[in-house]
Amino acid sequence: MIELEVDHLSLTQYKVQSGNTVTVLIRESIQVFLMNDKGELHPYKIQHGETVKKFKQKVHHKEGIPPNQQRLFYEDQLLEDGRKTEEYCIKVNVTIILHLQLVGGSHCS
Repeated sequence: MIELEVDHLSLTQYKVQSGNTVTVLIRESIQVFLMNDKGELHPYKIQHGETVKKFKQKVHHKEGIPPNQQRLFYEDQLLEDGRKTEEYCIKVNVTIILHLQLVGGSHCS
Protein backbone atom coordinates (compact mmCIF):
# COMPACT_ATOMS: atom_id res chain seq x y z
CA MET A 1 0.00 0.00 0.00
CA ILE A 2 1.29 3.44 -0.93
CA GLU A 3 0.00 6.57 0.77
CA LEU A 4 0.09 9.57 -1.54
CA GLU A 5 1.47 12.35 0.63
CA VAL A 6 2.30 14.95 -2.01
CA ASP A 7 -0.73 15.82 -4.13
CA HIS A 8 1.16 17.32 -7.08
CA LEU A 9 3.06 14.14 -7.99
CA SER A 10 1.81 11.85 -10.75
CA LEU A 11 1.04 8.17 -10.19
CA THR A 12 4.06 7.32 -12.36
CA GLN A 13 6.27 9.11 -9.85
CA TYR A 14 4.89 6.75 -7.20
CA LYS A 15 5.87 3.82 -9.47
CA VAL A 16 2.25 2.91 -10.32
CA GLN A 17 2.33 1.11 -13.67
CA SER A 18 -0.22 0.16 -16.30
CA GLY A 19 -2.16 -2.88 -15.12
CA ASN A 20 -1.79 -2.05 -11.39
CA THR A 21 -4.96 -1.84 -9.33
CA VAL A 22 -5.48 1.53 -7.66
CA THR A 23 -7.88 1.96 -4.75
CA VAL A 24 -8.70 5.50 -3.67
CA LEU A 25 -9.54 6.31 -0.07
CA ILE A 26 -10.72 9.86 0.48
CA ARG A 27 -10.36 11.10 4.01
CA GLU A 28 -12.93 13.62 5.13
CA SER A 29 -11.07 14.26 8.38
CA ILE A 30 -7.88 13.24 10.12
CA GLN A 31 -7.02 12.84 13.78
CA VAL A 32 -4.20 14.89 15.25
CA PHE A 33 -3.04 15.47 18.79
CA LEU A 34 -2.58 18.78 20.56
CA MET A 35 0.02 19.09 23.30
CA ASN A 36 -1.31 21.81 25.58
CA ASP A 37 0.57 24.16 27.90
CA LYS A 38 0.43 21.52 30.68
CA GLY A 39 2.09 18.87 28.49
CA GLU A 40 -1.15 16.90 28.06
CA LEU A 41 -2.07 15.33 24.71
CA HIS A 42 -5.65 15.63 23.50
CA PRO A 43 -7.08 14.23 20.24
CA TYR A 44 -8.72 16.51 17.67
CA LYS A 45 -10.30 15.94 14.27
CA ILE A 46 -9.31 18.24 11.41
CA GLN A 47 -11.71 18.41 8.47
CA HIS A 48 -10.45 18.69 4.91
CA GLY A 49 -10.17 22.40 4.04
CA GLU A 50 -10.27 23.51 7.68
CA THR A 51 -8.53 26.78 8.49
CA VAL A 52 -6.14 27.28 11.37
CA LYS A 53 -8.61 29.85 12.74
CA LYS A 54 -11.37 27.18 12.84
CA PHE A 55 -8.99 24.73 14.54
CA LYS A 56 -8.20 27.38 17.17
CA GLN A 57 -11.95 27.63 17.88
CA LYS A 58 -11.98 23.88 18.62
CA VAL A 59 -8.99 24.31 20.92
CA HIS A 60 -10.78 27.19 22.66
CA HIS A 61 -13.86 25.02 23.21
CA LYS A 62 -11.88 22.04 24.57
CA GLU A 63 -8.94 23.70 26.36
CA GLY A 64 -10.59 26.99 27.38
CA ILE A 65 -7.83 29.13 25.85
CA PRO A 66 -9.01 32.05 23.70
CA PRO A 67 -7.79 31.94 20.07
CA ASN A 68 -5.88 35.24 20.42
CA GLN A 69 -3.74 33.63 23.15
CA GLN A 70 -2.93 30.49 21.14
CA ARG A 71 0.27 30.02 19.17
CA LEU A 72 0.13 26.67 17.40
CA PHE A 73 3.24 25.02 15.98
CA TYR A 74 3.73 22.01 13.74
CA GLU A 75 7.30 20.93 12.95
CA ASP A 76 8.62 24.22 14.40
CA GLN A 77 6.41 26.24 12.03
CA LEU A 78 3.85 28.73 13.37
CA LEU A 79 0.35 27.97 12.03
CA GLU A 80 -1.21 31.19 10.71
CA ASP A 81 -4.94 31.92 11.12
CA GLY A 82 -5.72 32.69 7.46
CA ARG A 83 -4.21 29.48 6.08
CA LYS A 84 -5.66 25.99 5.72
CA THR A 85 -4.23 23.18 7.81
CA GLU A 86 -3.36 21.11 4.71
CA GLU A 87 -0.99 23.87 3.58
CA TYR A 88 1.29 22.67 6.38
CA CYS A 89 1.16 19.01 5.20
CA ILE A 90 -0.25 17.92 8.55
CA LYS A 91 -0.59 14.13 8.58
CA VAL A 92 -2.64 11.65 10.59
CA ASN A 93 -1.74 11.31 14.29
CA VAL A 94 0.87 14.08 14.37
CA THR A 95 1.26 16.40 17.36
CA ILE A 96 0.56 20.11 17.18
CA ILE A 97 2.16 22.11 19.99
CA LEU A 98 0.25 24.87 21.80
CA HIS A 99 2.20 27.78 23.28
CA LEU A 100 0.44 30.59 25.11
CA GLN A 101 0.74 34.19 24.02
CA LEU A 102 -0.25 36.40 26.92
CA VAL A 103 -2.20 39.47 25.89
CA GLY A 104 -2.23 42.80 27.73
CA GLY A 105 -0.96 43.13 31.26
CA SER A 106 -0.18 45.95 33.60
CA HIS A 107 2.73 48.35 33.50
CA CYS A 108 4.91 48.72 36.60
CA SER A 109 6.00 52.17 37.69
